[in-house]
Amino acid sequence: PYIAIEREAIIQKPFVSLDIDIAGNSENKDYIGQFGKSSNVSIKWFNNLSTIVSNMKVVAHLEGSAYDRTTVAPNSGYFNSADDTITWSQQTNPEFESVGPGDSGTLSFSLDPVDFGRGGKIVTNPQILISASVSGKRTQETNVPLAVTASTKRNILVPSSVDLSARIVRSTGPFQNTGPMPPRVDQATTYSVIWSVTNTTNSVRDVVVKATLPPNVKWLNNIDPSFETVLYDENSGLVTWNVGSVEASKPNSSVRKEIVFQISFTPNVIQVGNVPTLVNNMSLDAIDNFTNTRLQSRQDQLMTRYS
Repeated sequence: PYIAIEREAIIQKPFVSLDIDIAGNSENKDYIGQFGKSSNVSIKWFNNLSTIVSNMKVVAHLEGSAYDRTTVAPNSGYFNSADDTITWSQQTNPEFESVGPGDSGTLSFSLDPVDFGRGGKIVTNPQILISASVSGKRTQETNVPLAVTASTKRNILVPSSVDLSARIVRSTGPFQNTGPMPPRVDQATTYSVIWSVTNTTNSVRDVVVKATLPPNVKWLNNIDPSFETVLYDENSGLVTWNVGSVEASKPNSSVRKEIVFQISFTPNVIQVGNVPTLVNNMSLDAIDNFTNTRLQSRQDQLMTRYS
């Protein structure tokens, strides 16, 4: 090397530390919430100084596409709906007049993520943004007051709702179904199974739908549309539909992916008088692109009795 330079960087704690806990979760990352479910938020503060902080004030600012000011419960703080802030000061917390070295405390409030996607309006990637700041004054050794400030922030992200629905049809759909109705012992009756996947606020990926067929239900390998990736394992009876990606809903229209496949059922004498199952253990798994969380949807079995 021709030249080398070293420089030290001194890392100090903020004068007053602030941490935001959401529903008991203190990790420094986005929190995954739910529409209609209250999120309890705690702001923890700690005086790192060796001197008194006077006239301390903590302010939380709220915003975001899932934020609804009517759901805010500020507890001991003062909520100003005009600028969407909650303030804790000497008026609400008298101890903030003089905060000693090493003093700490917790401030709390709650709010509910709200889905504003109604009446043809779609809100994508819904979230609530929470930013908190603290301010006050400390007296230096020279008796000169010095402003003290610190800030932090956290987000509440709301995942999409991906839903799997399933139904049996006989006289509708792309395939012609045959056989006696109701089914008869040792005679084949065919049915069409329709799977529908709907999505709401966020795009999702790696969507997979699975189910199993009982031993006396036969896979006929008829699929509509034919370009969909549907696999059948004859040994286990497992049917797998690799849906792939599903975009978020658009205004005045829902995003739906749908397939139809045909099966054949041959009942045995033991099943006389019963309502046999045609499709078992239907499940959907996906990953939300906005929150990067795993989503699931489950459906009961499909049976020979249907409407």
